[in-house]
Amino acid sequence: EGDADSLMEVLEATIVGVDMVLSEVVKQVQLACLERAELIDRCRKHFLAMFAHMATALFTSQAQLRGVHERGEGLEVTIGPLREEHKLAVQKIASLQLELKS
Repeated sequence: EGDADSLMEVLEATIVGVDMVLSEVVKQVQLACLERAELIDRCRKHFLAMFAHMATALFTSQAQLRGVHERGEGLEVTIGPLREEHKLAVQKIASLQLELKS
């Protein structure tokens, strides 16, 4: 969980920085060529949309993994007593096999 949060912090800082740089590039290029500025701005918006999609996917995956982990913990609680029952059953079978041999 912490890794995903750390990754998001780094990505967010990077995204903000790239957005600021590209916005400034658009302003500067716009003075010389409006068409190029529009193209750069479209690229900037595409970049932001792509990272927003990645962030959503990361959070969704993180939530799904958390759910799997919680279900696994619940199963471990159920399995514990079954393991003990299995151990006792194996001992009982071994005991019965010894009785049959006698």
